Amino acid sequence: MWRDPGIPTDSFYEVRPDCTDVPKTRFKIKAGKTLSARRWKAAFCPEGYLDIASTISRIQRGGVHPSIRGEVWEFLLGCYDPKSTFEEREQLRQHRRVQYASWKEECRNMDSLVGSGRIITAPIITEDGEPIQEPLVLLEANPDRGIATSHKNNHDNTGGKLQDNAATASRHSEKVTDKKIIQWKLTLHQIGLDVVRTDRTLVFYEKQEHLSKLWDILAVYAWIDKDVGYCQGMSDLCSPMIILLDDEADAFWCFERLMRRLRGNFRCTESSVGVEAQLSNLAAITQVVDPKLHQHLEALGGGDYLFAFRMLMVLFRREFSFGDSLYLWEMMWALEYDPDLFSLYEDPSPGGEKGELHKVKPKSMRQFGKFERENLKNGGKNSDAPLPISIFLVASVLKTKSSKLMQEARGLDDVVKILNDITGNLDAKKACSGAMKLHRKYLKKVNDRRGTCEGFATNDGGRDGGGREAGTAAGEAARTVEARERRTEAGREGEDGAREAGTPQRNAGGDGGGRDRQSTRPAGRWRLHLGRDGGEARRRRDGGGRGTPADGGGSQISVSERRPNGEEKQTGTRFFGCLNQLGSRDPGSRLVFAGHLGCHMALTWR
Repeated sequence: MWRDPGIPTDSFYEVRPDCTDVPKTRFKIKAGKTLSARRWKAAFCPEGYLDIASTISRIQRGGVHPSIRGEVWEFLLGCYDPKSTFEEREQLRQHRRVQYASWKEECRNMDSLVGSGRIITAPIITEDGEPIQEPLVLLEANPDRGIATSHKNNHDNTGGKLQDNAATASRHSEKVTDKKIIQWKLTLHQIGLDVVRTDRTLVFYEKQEHLSKLWDILAVYAWIDKDVGYCQGMSDLCSPMIILLDDEADAFWCFERLMRRLRGNFRCTESSVGVEAQLSNLAAITQVVDPKLHQHLEALGGGDYLFAFRMLMVLFRREFSFGDSLYLWEMMWALEYDPDLFSLYEDPSPGGEKGELHKVKPKSMRQFGKFERENLKNGGKNSDAPLPISIFLVASVLKTKSSKLMQEARGLDDVVKILNDITGNLDAKKACSGAMKLHRKYLKKVNDRRGTCEGFATNDGGRDGGGREAGTAAGEAARTVEARERRTEAGREGEDGAREAGTPQRNAGGDGGGRDRQSTRPAGRWRLHLGRDGGEARRRRDGGGRGTPADGGGSQISVSERRPNGEEKQTGTRFFGCLNQLGSRDPGSRLVFAGHLGCHMALTWR
């Protein structure tokens, strides 16, 4: 069968000839799969309403043609409502351009370098608000910096330039007292340092005007979003917008919408970085879908998953070529597309970030991306905000490298090296497919644990101190045990059917223990008991090195087995590890889980 090999897209994002180590773009334009300009125009009705369902379906199949990528992204990121008309969108576009010009002028009044076509890479102010009067700063603030530098030995030219420098410096000589302005000015040179390093392999950024446009947008954003400001990595996220959209204001609003999704990653406090929450979610996902890998990474000291920091912060910009990273992004956004995105972002209420507000969904599921549909299907079972697809992408990469990590990684340096080797070797579409499969697997396992055991987690969960921990640990135990019970019940149903058909299943007097001839599993099941045993549980934790204190999530709990004959056996201290060992036991066997502050629970085989 004939298959379209596709048209390469390297020509759309030209690489400098001297950059020979840049990975080749794998994404190719394929007829019938890639969203073409013709298909894109046909998706609009005469009034301007967009058929978003067919659009995201096509993007999920083969991405977007580079010639229309900018205008398609404006819809994927929630800049415009697909249910709006051409006229309504044009009015909104003009309004936003005016708004951006106003913000830019406000920034220009605070520092005249904004909008001047120049960038700075040296600090211009101290933390106390005092202006820095150094030659490097004066030269960068000089409009004709290059001319002044090239003719620095010419007395007349130098004198003229110094006069210009003095005029420029006079506008920056006043002390600043507003703390917000000081903080903003302190970030300007940091933005400049990152801008000159961003996508330097592309011919596009050989022009100063493009660099200054990127610097201006990031400077304006740092001023209007004072809670986040500017953080390293934002230039990697903003750079594609400059390339895809000619108008600076349009590029700004596209970047601003992208930051609505990701600004939580850049929120920093004195004690934590925002992305840590996503890293914790990544650890939880890996623990569910690949527990052996998670245990191995923990043993290497990588349980905090900081080695995945860069992937989440800049959305795989360093792991893919420039063209492939854009293809990956649009695939991700199409998969998790929500038709309520525009109204969510236009809501004037504070904190309008994706995932923070859940609205009533329209009836048509076709308007949602595949990833979002899975979340909606499981919405009734899970009240938590859905996790973004980017976390499952990272988890999918770890899953594909699981064998190599398990066999070759002997330290965190090895983990980082193995993950760095994937640069340029990943396929964006396969990565998204792997993330979707992992997402379904994760939801299934989580719902299996939650579905029938919600009551167990709340029995003691309201108590103070150790009571809350007991509730957490008990809930996790109940979910795992109940999942095992369902498998056991399925086996019993098979035995009952065989028994009704006349197949011998049990030797009534043969082994005294009531065990099956064909199966060693006794009739019975594990029963969960929650409670507090202040003396015994604490002794079991502290006495004779038997146990280890449980951590906040209840993952380390001392476990012992008490048999009916009085024999007692230490099973382990790893909570999930010992649950995996729960097979059939003699009737009356009892597993006691002793945790912190005297909290405990027990499982009895009856």
